[in-house]
Amino acid sequence: MNRRVLMVPPIRWLPYRESVGPDDGPVPQRLDAALHDLGWDVDVFDPGTRPLNPFGGMNPLLQSFDPLRALTILTRKRHYDLIVCVFDGGAVPLLLLRRLALFRTKIALWDVGLTETWRLRLHVLNYVLPRIDGVMVLTTRQKQYIETKWPTRAPVQMIGHSVDTVFFRPQPVELADYVLSVGNDVSRDYKTLFEAVVPLQTRVKIRTSPSTVAHLEQPDNIEIIPKPLPFPDLRTLYAQARLVVIPLVETLNAGGISAVLEAAAMGKPMIVTHTAMLNDILKHGETCLTVPPGDPQALRDAIGAVLTNTDLAHRLGAAAREFAERTQSQPVFADRLSQAMTSFAST
Repeated sequence: MNRRVLMVPPIRWLPYRESVGPDDGPVPQRLDAALHDLGWDVDVFDPGTRPLNPFGGMNPLLQSFDPLRALTILTRKRHYDLIVCVFDGGAVPLLLLRRLALFRTKIALWDVGLTETWRLRLHVLNYVLPRIDGVMVLTTRQKQYIETKWPTRAPVQMIGHSVDTVFFRPQPVELADYVLSVGNDVSRDYKTLFEAVVPLQTRVKIRTSPSTVAHLEQPDNIEIIPKPLPFPDLRTLYAQARLVVIPLVETLNAGGISAVLEAAAMGKPMIVTHTAMLNDILKHGETCLTVPPGDPQALRDAIGAVLTNTDLAHRLGAAAREFAERTQSQPVFADRLSQAMTSFAST
């Protein structure tokens, strides 16, 4: 009989999971199926909405505190072998109340919102990390950072990330004449990208929120594609691009990892700013070209090198796709996730 794990996300997962079709976007059930074959059955318990959840509709950290969800887990969902809180907020009420409820099921984290400036999140991390029964992180550097900063009850396990290589796959479309960049979080360094492409004739499309680049003077050859964008349209953007560029700054979190793996799964040549947090997946000269942070000349030279060398572009794209299938696909990731969950549930 399979073990059972309850996923506790910081935002509502079920509406997407229940509506996505096989080719509408990444399909979470593919990961569920791989975990089932490895001996784990997955359930999801979303945060509630107002008025039952007084934090409903707020930012994901606050929304994940949901006291009713925590009480329901502690009193009515005691048959699970493991509770996995996605990010750290959902673990707070569970850890606060589990002794009162005599709740013995182990509670683990999957991904951690690291920060050195957001006081509320720092209080959450300082409470959760020393008390949680297991931590799963995306990168080796996150593991090192947590182990250095906090005394944890259980080992921190680096399980990496995954991408749906069935949905994100090379498409039989004609290449268009543009470079693509993707991303909306604080890890993006669009200032350096703008400076790099000003002297170039190359068209650049950036899928991001206009507010992300509102403070920058936008070159004429750059087009901003505002979010949200349906996944099939995003896939088409990737497929038609000659090159994907992910410009980054150093952060405590794995900024850019989803975009890098999506582009890799699409078989696209990439240029990525080298950051310590992405060291596990950036293979310079093999699956991508990397450039130093904040160096527009290096980025400009790399863009020119890929756009003028068809053989290099093809080699990088093919190697990126092979890397994504071999190490980051959902079945491969499921094995790492399953091993970590088994170790936490068994201790």
